[in-house]
Amino acid sequence: PSLREVSPLIGLEAMVYGKTIIGSKIPGWIDYYKKGAKVYLTNPLSTIQIAKNIINTKEEESKEVMYTNHKIYKKYYSPEKVVPIRLEICNRYL
Repeated sequence: PSLREVSPLIGLEAMVYGKTIIGSKIPGWIDYYKKGAKVYLTNPLSTIQIAKNIINTKEEESKEVMYTNHKIYKKYYSPEKVVPIRLEICNRYL
């Protein structure tokens, strides 16, 4: 978990591999959570809360979580989805 992060790439990597995410209660991580990914939102200054979430993550990882997080990545964040949007933005302003 971090204090600031606009687009947490490590979260995308976790979703690609179907891993549960432990992230801060900040934009970026919250966006993944709102899209339906399995994310434990935590206070990055609380080592106790982070440790509890690590334990919960290990106990709850399952094929369902793996499938869900990978599906969220493919639906919203894969290059097939993101690149056309970015190209459209670039073309609009160039």
